[in-house]
Amino acid sequence: MPSILPSAARTGLRAAVRASLRRTATVSRSFASRTAHVAKRAAAAPTGLRHASTVVEAVEANEALEEDVEENLSEAAEEEDVELFSSLEGKVDPKTLKALTESPFQYEAMSVVQARILPLLPELVAPREEANPHSIDLLVKARTGTGKTIGFLVPAIEARIKELERVSAQESSQTEQEASRARSSAARRFAMDNVGTLVISPTRELASQIAVEAQKLTSHHAGFGVSLFVGGVDKRGQLNGFNRGRKDILVATPGRLKDFLSDPRSGVAAALKDTKMLILDEADTLLDMGFREDIEEIMRVLPSNATRQTFLFSATVSKGIQQIAHTHLAPNHRFVNCVSQDTSEVHDHIDQFHTVLPSPKDQLPHIMRLLMQDQLQHGDRSKVVLFLPTTKMTMLMSSAMHGLSRKVLPGRTDVFELHSKRTMGSRTKAAEMFRRTTRPSILVTSDVSARGVDYPGVTRVIQIGLPKSADQYVHRVGRTGRGSSKVGRGDLVLLDWEAEYVRRQYSHLPLKPLSAATFAAELQAAVDAAAHAKLQAVHPELQNTVEEYLAKEVDEEAVGESMMSMIGFYAGLASGMRMDVDGIAGALQKWSTEGMGLERAPYVGAAFLSKLGGGRGGFSRGGGGSRGGRDGQREGGFGARREWTDRAPRDGFAKKPWEARGSFGGERKSFGERKPWEERGASASKPWEKKPWEDRGASKPWEKKPWEDRPSRSFAPRDDSEGGSGRSSGYLGRRSRSFEARNGGSKGESDF
Repeated sequence: MPSILPSAARTGLRAAVRASLRRTATVSRSFASRTAHVAKRAAAAPTGLRHASTVVEAVEANEALEEDVEENLSEAAEEEDVELFSSLEGKVDPKTLKALTESPFQYEAMSVVQARILPLLPELVAPREEANPHSIDLLVKARTGTGKTIGFLVPAIEARIKELERVSAQESSQTEQEASRARSSAARRFAMDNVGTLVISPTRELASQIAVEAQKLTSHHAGFGVSLFVGGVDKRGQLNGFNRGRKDILVATPGRLKDFLSDPRSGVAAALKDTKMLILDEADTLLDMGFREDIEEIMRVLPSNATRQTFLFSATVSKGIQQIAHTHLAPNHRFVNCVSQDTSEVHDHIDQFHTVLPSPKDQLPHIMRLLMQDQLQHGDRSKVVLFLPTTKMTMLMSSAMHGLSRKVLPGRTDVFELHSKRTMGSRTKAAEMFRRTTRPSILVTSDVSARGVDYPGVTRVIQIGLPKSADQYVHRVGRTGRGSSKVGRGDLVLLDWEAEYVRRQYSHLPLKPLSAATFAAELQAAVDAAAHAKLQAVHPELQNTVEEYLAKEVDEEAVGESMMSMIGFYAGLASGMRMDVDGIAGALQKWSTEGMGLERAPYVGAAFLSKLGGGRGGFSRGGGGSRGGRDGQREGGFGARREWTDRAPRDGFAKKPWEARGSFGGERKSFGERKPWEERGASASKPWEKKPWEDRGASKPWEKKPWEDRPSRSFAPRDDSEGGSGRSSGYLGRRSRSFEARNGGSKGESDF
């Protein structure tokens, strides 16, 4: 059929696709359906009539298509100004344009932020010292996932190319051949000695992603150098690579760059003394993470804004961002707002739900149901990001996903883990494998993946527990439905005591309530409709499957560490939750037994709670949850589980209740009534035990004097009514604590 279409129709269709117009795409799908219907009818027609009727109907369909295409093109041209990358021909270097339009990117239409910045080339990157009014600084308000990385890398590359051309032009020799060699050598020396563009990014993941994009964008520029300075990677290796190659673009996190700048032997400060362009990406996040002072210190190494151009990209323009712009951008800097008033800040195009679980025991089953539904809906394209509030919770949930996915999910699922405790190499590998996998996949991550990092094709974002702010929720859910993709869903899974915070703080978000029971019924109906054999067998028994898994595999130490980390996290949100720290600790202890299957909740020490603002002292929930199976040693995803004993484990999760231990000589008396030292038996002969005082014949002021009866201050006796917490702070109190510490007392409470 395609062969009989007139060339005009094919040209019009390709133009519509290049323009990325959604209505035109809808028309093309309609046309495909129409032509398929024509082909089907033609196949059923008698042989003699088949060709004629097919041609007639195809022509009619094509005429309708041309009318629809023209109508949609005119409407779209009125509504939005679509810029094509091909329009940059003559404005950027042909090798840069080849990378954009051919290999490796194959882009056609620009995003909004790209269309606002790239057409300003080449004047945008003209030398600042020529007093060019077009060479201005930029303050760009743009959200993540809008193509802003390409938006600032293309000007950076073009500025470097122009700079090297000016350096080459200063070389002259007697012959043309000698001049060519001299120009090439001068440009290379300059590129080896001086950084062209410095890009500062808040996180390792985002910095690594920018560096990869820069390498792809310069793949047709021979010898173009891109360096990366991030933590978690060997410093010597990074510095050696930096010093050996060209320094055209340097991408760095503030902490690692500051480390190198503090060492004059590194040569980094010298290489930055003539840098012509500075780019601050995710500037609002840089401020939120406390990098303001680091950035100021880095700025002092760079040239002034009289010769240095600065681009500042931020999703919001807060007071802190305005202060940086006022201090470090040129007075005539341009503000480019790529977030229109009609653009939703909370991703309205993504379906977003929140579920308040009736009990902690429903947490893991509900998460697995969400994953089941996503795989049932998207098959091998299912790609889920699972966010947790803390690193310890991320590690715990990753282990659970590894174990449970094999038992209950319909497809063979890849599970990846990403958090700050992993090395940079393993984090980079996990992120890249998640991007490239062709099987159903889950990325279990902390907030290191919340902003800026791009994972194409994410079908769902699941957030367990509360994000630290509404903005953080928005950035997390923004990992799905990115760019032109409209496929995506967000789920926020909460325990009952977390719901109040959502009602108070997230009321402006498009969160729709979804009960766990309703979702379970909807999933069961979908499973029955799909006649999926494995899910039909697994879903009705999901609760029992999870409980059996926890009984065999859970590691109480890992659960305890996760619980303590969550207490610390939620302590910062306590006021918004209308709970005190003691209440939060009690609620999380309930989660450890009912949700994670422990028979006895981990102990929470008084010292730990007091540091967080708690006031009722340490406590532990006795009894057990509804899970059994404590016997024997276990192995599995959660690690080995131990038999419960009353002996406190090394992490101090459990502690014997306080009991009176007495004092050295029985009931405590005042200092003046204390008995003199006396021999305590054979053990006194050991060298480390205390010996009676004896006169050594010297009468020096610093030597110990024998005890003599003199008026004494009577210390208050110990008050045991509060479980030992009321001991005095004097000599006996110090001796008492020392003795208690030697005999397994409460010293370890604050070690958590």
